[in-house]
Amino acid sequence: MGIPPITTDGDQTWETPWPAVAPVAKYLLRKGYRDVWEPACGGGKLAKALQSYGLNVVCTDIKNGVDFLRYEPIFDYDAIVTNPPFDHRIRFLKRCYALGKPFCLLMPTIFTIDMGVLFRRYGIEMIVITSRMRFIKDGKKSTRAPFSIAWFCKNVIDEKLVFF
Repeated sequence: MGIPPITTDGDQTWETPWPAVAPVAKYLLRKGYRDVWEPACGGGKLAKALQSYGLNVVCTDIKNGVDFLRYEPIFDYDAIVTNPPFDHRIRFLKRCYALGKPFCLLMPTIFTIDMGVLFRRYGIEMIVITSRMRFIKDGKKSTRAPFSIAWFCKNVIDEKLVFF
């Protein structure tokens, strides 16, 4: 039995606000990671923000026929950076661990409860965003998110926990 595909039922496109990108870009550059894969790029706001820091970004998305959970990249990249679809966040995390590359996934901090077993087994670093972000839906900023968010990373920051 293969990996079930990502479904495109319902629109889970809540694009990443630019202020949330600064800390992850800083650490990627510090590590020398220049080539980034953004596998859930949606409208490209996260990719454009990463590019503004001088990073090279390869954008793919299920809406363009590239299923991150099944796709084997044919390009070189140093790290994966994405804001995964809410319903598939744990599957994205497992896939990132399986690929064995450095990664940063932007997710609500409450999911540390759901993912504790994986974190203990494989390790994790967190860049906690200390202000509430306004995600972008259909080109418009939402009200402030009712939850805190963090970049859940592997092999990107030297500390285990950073507040930004």
